[in-house]
Amino acid sequence: HGEQIGLAAISTHDCGQQAVGVGPVLEDRGAGAIAEQHAGVAILPVNNRGEFFGADDEHRVVGAWHDELLADFETVDEARAMEFDPVETAEEWTRLIGRFCLPTHFLVYGLGGSGKTTFVLIFCQHLASIGYRIYYVAGEQYRTPAFTDLLNRLDIQAGPDFQIVGQMDELNPASFDFIVLDSKDKLDIEADDFEALTEQYPEQSFIILSHATATGDFTGRKRWRNLVEVMVKAEGGLIQTGMDKNRWGGSSEMRVYEPKEQSKAA
Repeated sequence: HGEQIGLAAISTHDCGQQAVGVGPVLEDRGAGAIAEQHAGVAILPVNNRGEFFGADDEHRVVGAWHDELLADFETVDEARAMEFDPVETAEEWTRLIGRFCLPTHFLVYGLGGSGKTTFVLIFCQHLASIGYRIYYVAGEQYRTPAFTDLLNRLDIQAGPDFQIVGQMDELNPASFDFIVLDSKDKLDIEADDFEALTEQYPEQSFIILSHATATGDFTGRKRWRNLVEVMVKAEGGLIQTGMDKNRWGGSSEMRVYEPKEQSKAA
């Protein structure tokens, strides 16, 4: 376009679109300017009037930015003025996750018996206690003796706001705030499937449980890391954040059981 441009870093998360930095580019980038989006942040070229340019899949500038990405605002100043409402969790959860807003997607991974399910059930119970609706898809664990024992041991109070089902289509997921998939491996959900789910349910937050490899990483394509905001590792009853991706800045540990209390459903 032959115009002098700068770059604006914009948080593109649905609940908190906000500019996080603007700076000049000291050369004419012209049609070679690139809009690059990853991990909830878009790096967008702007001209000297503060207007955004878009880019197609081949990174060619295609004109003024009118894409869905910036549908709620038009200028950098408007982006900076955006506000969002964080989930007001108890202090231990804020330390672990950070002050997060909705929707936020979590990937909880670990070996069998590491505490994944225990952690997610405790987390969901807390979320339900502060007014959020939980849709827990338990897959093969649903109505098994081990899972029932775990629910009783943790004193999980399921009810209208905390529904536990066997399959995704038993109720309307859009009626809930959080959708738990336990686990992506047993429910046969690949990264592409999950991305389609987030498009189908754009206002819902997903908590995905994943098996782990022998080296301790999550199973499946590495692309999973790009599809969530928070990575949570479970190992021997110890839950850890901050060692992997966490958009909200939380970094802490939480012990959900002592190793001698290990359960097959954990």
